Amino acid sequence: MQASAPQVNPEAAIFLLRAGALRVEVCPEFGGRLLRFWSETRQQPQWLHPISHEEARNGQHVRGGCFPLVPYSNRIRHAQLARPEGDLQLSADPLGAPHAMHGPGWRRPWTVIKHGDGSLAMELMHRADRDWPFEFRAEQFVRLRAGQLELELRLHALAAQPMPAGLGWHPYFPDHGDVDLQLRARRDWPVPADVMPVGSVPLPVVQRLVHLRRHAPRDALVRALSEWDGSAVLHWPSQGCALSLKASRLLRHVILFAPTDAPFLCVEPVSHAIDGFNLQARGLRNTGTRTLAPGQTLRASLRMQPLER
Repeated sequence: MQASAPQVNPEAAIFLLRAGALRVEVCPEFGGRLLRFWSETRQQPQWLHPISHEEARNGQHVRGGCFPLVPYSNRIRHAQLARPEGDLQLSADPLGAPHAMHGPGWRRPWTVIKHGDGSLAMELMHRADRDWPFEFRAEQFVRLRAGQLELELRLHALAAQPMPAGLGWHPYFPDHGDVDLQLRARRDWPVPADVMPVGSVPLPVVQRLVHLRRHAPRDALVRALSEWDGSAVLHWPSQGCALSLKASRLLRHVILFAPTDAPFLCVEPVSHAIDGFNLQARGLRNTGTRTLAPGQTLRASLRMQPLER
């Protein structure tokens, strides 16, 4: 069985948020996704690889913008979730089959609960199903203030039993062959061909400053890191601008992803390792996975601050 397809709504509302020179477009019905983030300045930099209104409203998978990862990130091997009482079979994601991927949050319409000139709050109510067999409520807050974009996620466990949980975001940043990325991390999760790490290794001190230069020709990229300090900087030398990222303490794993010659680079701040729930069940440490008791809440935040000359 495959995961639920996104709903098509040609009339889906798109919200424009403004604060100073910053602008954000959000389509809650398209998986709670940010479509665009840019500055109304002389250089007109696009801070996210943009999605058009038409692409958002047709309900098809589009690589761009930024979407929330809830109630987990990345893949669950063979869509089987290890539990003490026995494995649970989930729906495989059409794009990640035979694995489950990213949770139902990015494929379901979110509902707006509050909207202002520079802010938007939305929620997702999930009833247990084959995509995720635990009931939960998620909230996402999008705010422009103090010259930066602030994102916040809250995951409320509503199931009667403990629920495995994780959070994160999947942003796509523009990459036309000239983006530089710098961040610091202490552990590497080697990614094999099936994109399913089986463990981690400490990075030597000299490799803990990860400096990635993306210049053509560009090979496919997938890296999984942890014990990340939560900060990263993307720099576009040809445009003379940069973007700093600052993730909250929960998000100490980061996934770097770009297909061959893609016009984007993903830097995904997440709370746990790829297939982390199953790896933890096998006794691996440092997976970053969490378990929420009924009524508990998990919170995460991410700030993106443009830096222009």
